[in-house]
Amino acid sequence: MATELWKRMEREASVVHAGPDARSAVLERIDRKWQRRRMRAGALGLGITATIVVGALWTLQLTRATGPAAGSDSWAAIWPQASYADAIAAQEAADAGDSTATWQRQGAEVVKRFVSERFGWEATRLEQIANAAEVEGAIGTIDDPAKLLDPTATGPVRVLVVGCQPGTDATSCAGAYVTVQRLIRDDPTGIWSVTAFDSTTIGFASPAPAASGP
Repeated sequence: MATELWKRMEREASVVHAGPDARSAVLERIDRKWQRRRMRAGALGLGITATIVVGALWTLQLTRATGPAAGSDSWAAIWPQASYADAIAAQEAADAGDSTATWQRQGAEVVKRFVSERFGWEATRLEQIANAAEVEGAIGTIDDPAKLLDPTATGPVRVLVVGCQPGTDATSCAGAYVTVQRLIRDDPTGIWSVTAFDSTTIGFASPAPAASGP
């Protein structure tokens, strides 16, 4: 039985004629197959690497957006924008020439609008003081309001705001120390933000002086 099967296989084999290059062709097909597999594996590896890089860049961007001067809990300003995202939107609006935001490029205007909204003062002025000791309750450095007109100034700038009408016969007046700073962009196009304030009472040796400063 085995002998007959072997003879049959020999007869079938004699019918098949492989060319002299058959072995090389088979090897080439196998080699191409492995090359395709390596290319697919390489592409998959590149895709994974790209995903990792994009993820790292996104993480870095989030880190930048939540630094000392930006982002939710660490956002340094208290007015007009209480969040980094809102301040970015305001800066973009100012860049576009939106009048609802361009006023924030003027530091003195930011100070005046802040105390008007915070304290309801109808008439305010930024006080120029030759001697800080003359101001009751003065603590720390008080900057000249003219510093807010300097296009190169970025802050922080701390000024004294007087909240009573000039030229009245009052001998004391409500006031506030207000600190502002360019937090989003430190150039003349950057918007100013209020970062701190302290209420005070200003005493005058004579009736309230006339308006001064910007």
